[in-house]
Amino acid sequence: MGLTAFFGVRDDSMNVIQLFLDENPLFTKLCAIGFVAATDNLVYVTAIWRHGDRAPGDLPYPKDVYDESYWPHGWEELSNLGMLQMHDLGAYFKQEYQGTFVNTTYNYKEIYVRSSDSDRALVSAQAFMNGFYPPVGTDVWQTGLDWQPIAIHATTPGEADPPNLITLLFGSKLIMYCNIMDILS
Repeated sequence: MGLTAFFGVRDDSMNVIQLFLDENPLFTKLCAIGFVAATDNLVYVTAIWRHGDRAPGDLPYPKDVYDESYWPHGWEELSNLGMLQMHDLGAYFKQEYQGTFVNTTYNYKEIYVRSSDSDRALVSAQAFMNGFYPPVGTDVWQTGLDWQPIAIHATTPGEADPPNLITLLFGSKLIMYCNIMDILS
């Protein structure tokens, strides 16, 4: 799955970064900076991740019997394993933050999801949000369907990203964060 970075902001303006490395984010959590005391209050979260497991870009070697028909979603697209990885990552974030930081039901005023415009990134975001906000109560719009539509905002190729709240709030601290990420990667 690659690298998933989580950036949290506490009310005392200290930074906490958690990295999920390797294939299983639930078992390889690393806290890179600071620690969270019981009295700290989380006030803002940005989570960044790459897509889940995907199909190869093309035949790994000539005459490979596992051609594109073996990968039902197509070359370089998310595999079923990748969808499950992203769903499980969403469920992990739900366990960590729902009820204490965000509501247990989806509220568009609390969360904003942005993705690059590639199919695998958009599907990853959808799978993550399905793990994070499975439909419950009034969010169930069709009985037996364990999914609810949640807006995923896609970038337009070449579009400049809008100023980000982290940049606006932290300025020079963001440079320190980027330097730490360079060292860790």
